[in-house]
Amino acid sequence: MPKDYLIEWKNRIGEIEASKIAIQACRKGTGLHELSEKFLLNDNNYKNNSMPSDIEKFNKIKPLLLKNVKEVYGIELPLFSKILNTAGRTDAVVNWNGILSILDYKTSKWIKTEDQIESYFIQASTYAIMFSCMYDIKITQIVILMVSDESYNPLVFIKNSKDYYQKVIDIYLKQ
Repeated sequence: MPKDYLIEWKNRIGEIEASKIAIQACRKGTGLHELSEKFLLNDNNYKNNSMPSDIEKFNKIKPLLLKNVKEVYGIELPLFSKILNTAGRTDAVVNWNGILSILDYKTSKWIKTEDQIESYFIQASTYAIMFSCMYDIKITQIVILMVSDESYNPLVFIKNSKDYYQKVIDIYLKQ
């Protein structure tokens, strides 16, 4: 997706500072993803060798996973679409309260509003389309779990993937 604002931000703060921030963000996300994956795979030692800050982030979403994930169908599932000419890996495909869903984890320094994360919904909807094409199983729900440094409470965004299909088509087929 075009990210002009990222280019502007990088130009504003400089290449070195932007690189440092990007590396820090990647590390935060990786730790949360690894703990979540191990937990969903019923690895009793899921916290072993994890950083305390990653465990703290994971502990924010753990109650949501326990309450809402009824079954796990895939973790870090590779997906692709020849039609969209794209590929990626979804964090998880789960039964979220009775509905087959794409589950995506996000970390952020700040609390974000729904308006600020449309690209996350588009990304997860792209995964839903690719999954449906590959397995002939429709996924209509996307769930974004976001952990923010600013809040103890995680943010949960649940959307219908069909609401973003036109934007996915516009991005991938009209390039």
